[in-house]
Amino acid sequence: MELLKDVVEAAWVAVVQLGIPVAVLFFIGYRIHQRDRHRHGTGGPRRCSVSRTAGQTPTGHRENRACWQVKQCPPDGRGSCPAYNNQDLPCWQVMKASPGRLKCECVGCEMFLSLPTRS
Repeated sequence: MELLKDVVEAAWVAVVQLGIPVAVLFFIGYRIHQRDRHRHGTGGPRRCSVSRTAGQTPTGHRENRACWQVKQCPPDGRGSCPAYNNQDLPCWQVMKASPGRLKCECVGCEMFLSLPTRS
């Protein structure tokens, strides 16, 4: 009976001294992870707002030009550009922060603003 009492006491100490701190650390880590996900692309507090009127097109932009041509990116930096490496997609689709969410810099970019607006 004494052995059973010692085992139960040792188990209780292990739960209290190890289990509770591990659970608290797990909860804290989970909350930090959720906050970071919220901030960095899944509906964070930042909102991008750029107004655009119908037919607004940046000066000198033609629809068939790529973003690195319009922005005059140097040739040596194009290899590290995700938009240059995925030329089959528009640059703002390659640069998405997460599915369905554009980065703020894309919303204000002349390439994105040159899209025809729907009436």
